Formats: sequence, structure tokens, C-alpha cells
Amino acid sequence: MSGRTKAKQNREGFGGKRETVSRIVWTVVLFAAFIAVICQLEGYRCAHTLHVERFLFETGSVTEPKRFVVVSDLHESEFGENNSDLVEKIKELEPDAILCLGDMITSSVSDEDLHIGIDLLSDLAEIAPLYMSLGNHEVVYARRNGYGVIKMIAGTGARLLECGYVDLPAGDGIIRVGGIARCVYNYQNSAKVFEESSAWAFMTKFCDTDGFKILLCHIPTDYYPLDGKSDFIDWDCDLVLSGHTHGGLWQIPGIGSPYLPKQGFFPKLDKGMKQVGNAKMIIGAGLGHEGKLFRFNDPCEIVVVDIVPKGS
Repeated sequence: MSGRTKAKQNREGFGGKRETVSRIVWTVVLFAAFIAVICQLEGYRCAHTLHVERFLFETGSVTEPKRFVVVSDLHESEFGENNSDLVEKIKELEPDAILCLGDMITSSVSDEDLHIGIDLLSDLAEIAPLYMSLGNHEVVYARRNGYGVIKMIAGTGARLLECGYVDLPAGDGIIRVGGIARCVYNYQNSAKVFEESSAWAFMTKFCDTDGFKILLCHIPTDYYPLDGKSDFIDWDCDLVLSGHTHGGLWQIPGIGSPYLPKQGFFPKLDKGMKQVGNAKMIIGAGLGHEGKLFRFNDPCEIVVVDIVPKGS
């Protein structure tokens, strides 16, 4: 074989390899673009869908059914003008009371947008009695900007439950609803210090009833520690309602959320109903979808909790 023929074959071989590499690169680019488009479409769907997640509890503590609608984590998001779509959806659910788990504002919210969460609370209070516990964002905002925001929340008609509770009649029984925005176990203190704390005093008093007990606790790990250092206290609660996690934002079918800050990879307390000691815990996916709150297979969520007499 002549040198000229060999050179021609080498050029053809090199050209074929280059063409193969080019096809692979374009395939990867097109596949990545396809995935990006799918993620954008799914993110838009999750942000503009109001999913209703329902839970039913039977108990001998009530003789009359009661329905609670649970919301959390608005973070200046809107569903329709002035959240009209959200308000109408909650009206359709016909709640006996509305429970708000906090983070209806963002700690860094501008003065211009602060009204979004406040206005929604006012609208909800006109539908049904509204009970609210604070989220971490309300707490941080108040520390930075003064506690006027707490007065604004109270002025909406919402009843704030911070280390407080209310007994709601349910036929011949009661449903006790309480709220707290801090750890209910010993965290970085001696046992003696915790047992002298307001959290200990509140939880002891809150649990002292034969009624059905619902605790509003924004951060799920404030009720059930996962740090391996704190001692879990198995309080006599029936139901703990939490938010904060935004449902993990990304939900992989059959697996759940791949990661959450402070919980790590494949977190235990991301979304849905969990068993935490004696209590059931429901972690709602919340309503926030603005800014960094990009969702995948995790639509914005309203939670409905029906408490019914046993055997009904």
C-alpha cells in the first residue's frame, strides 16, 4: 500500500472519529436542552397548581366532625390577583377553622410587598376562625425590623398561638389547638434549664387534656430532632402540623426529596404524614413558589384535615 493511500485512510478515519464525537456532543446538548425545558414546564405547573392534600382522623375525643384547612409558607407568592384564586379555593373547602403555620412573609421582604401575606391573612379570617403560629421568617423579620409586624398579623383577625392554645368545641368533646415556634426538646441546654423553660411549661399544660390535640409547629425538626445530639421528648400530642420544607421542592417518585438543609440527603421529614413517637406529623408542601423556590413534582399545597368521631 502506497504512502498516499495510507494518508488518505488516516484522514478518513480521523474525520469519522470527529464526526462521531460531534454527534455525541450534539446528542448531549439536545438531551440537556430537552431536560431543561421539561424542568421549566414542570416548575411552572407546580408553581401554578393548588393541590389539595386530605387527611382523615377518627377519634373518641369528639362527637361532631370538624374540618381544618392548613396553609403555610406563602413567601409573597400569589395565585390570581390579590391571591383571589387561593381565597376562593379555600372557601370551596368549607373549613370550620383555618390553621396557618407561618412564613406567610419572607424575612427580607420589601415594604412594598409586605402587604401580600398580611392581606391574605385578612381575607382568610373572613372565611373562618383563623389560628396562626409563627414561622422562622416572621420571627427573623420581627427581630430585624421591630415587632410591629406581629401587631399587623394580629390586626388581620388571626389569633396568634405562640406558646398558647385554644379549645374548640366538637360536640361533647374538644379539639385543642396550640402553637409554638421553638424546639420542644432539650437543645444545647442542661435538662434542668429546659425543664424551667417556657417551652416546657407550655407543652406540659398543652398536653394536659383528654381532647384531641393539634400542635402547630412550623419547623418539623423543632418537634422531632434529627441531629443525633438532642433527646426527643415524646409529648402526648395527637397531631403535629408543620411546614418549612416546601415539600422538599424536588420530589423523586418512590424516593422523596433528595436533599434538605439541616436534614441532609434523603431527609426523613420532607413532606406528607410521618409517625413521630406517639404523634402523627403532617408536613405540608406550602404555597411558596417565587424566587429560589423552584419545584419539581411538588405542587403548591393546601392541606385539609378532617377530625371525625370514631366509628363514623
